[in-house]
Amino acid sequence: MPVAMQRADRYHRHLFIGVLLLAVLASGCAGSEGPAGDSDGEATIVHSGEDEAIGIPFQDDGTLITLRGHFYGPLNEVGVILSHMLPSDQSAWSDFAAELAEEGYAVVTFDFRGFGETGGERDLSKLDEDLSRVVRALRDRGKQQIFLIGASMGGTASLVVAAREDLAGVIAISAPAQFEDQDALAAVASITEPKLFIASEDDTEAATSLAALIGASGAPKDEQIYTGDRHGTDLLQGEHTAAILELILAFLKEHSS
Repeated sequence: MPVAMQRADRYHRHLFIGVLLLAVLASGCAGSEGPAGDSDGEATIVHSGEDEAIGIPFQDDGTLITLRGHFYGPLNEVGVILSHMLPSDQSAWSDFAAELAEEGYAVVTFDFRGFGETGGERDLSKLDEDLSRVVRALRDRGKQQIFLIGASMGGTASLVVAAREDLAGVIAISAPAQFEDQDALAAVASITEPKLFIASEDDTEAATSLAALIGASGAPKDEQIYTGDRHGTDLLQGEHTAAILELILAFLKEHSS
């Protein structure tokens, strides 16, 4: 089957599963008691072939929100959470997530609120809150070692969350030092875990942010600048694809105990 048809088939299968999950979660919430607050529900996971669809429900100011994602290699021990960039969604990570799973990692992709399968209203001020919920869901699945990898705004949010979570390491690809209410420059000095910063030299804003973040970071830290101007997950689809995959796999292997 051609790649385009495979992706279309995967999309429609995931869309069906997302609708099914929404119906299940809605029926479960209809019978709940007590005032609406900011409490989180238990993550729901449905097997769907090469990956598993995951839904993470929670109440935010009385509104039910369910972060939707996909879980690759769930039986693997070390967890990796991939956070997408703007205006993209988790689908930009699909091929990369599958490769990481084949290398032995339990990988979660997800859509921030207002994006992709999650849908709803966007709130870029709460990127870190969404990501923190995914971290908790992965811990609930028994993953003790968790890495965060984020592209652009997802990289900024990953650094903010890494400053307050006990993680194995964090990789930021083309991450702005500040994005909306997410201030990675203020957070990065508090991150004691290993850090890897990646950007393209002609992606001027990202390269400038990388220099600022490296300067504000404590050890252990590393950086890699690639030629060209590709940004975020677009870097994974160009001439440096193989080199970046090798670099990231080396980082994960080195810092997994």
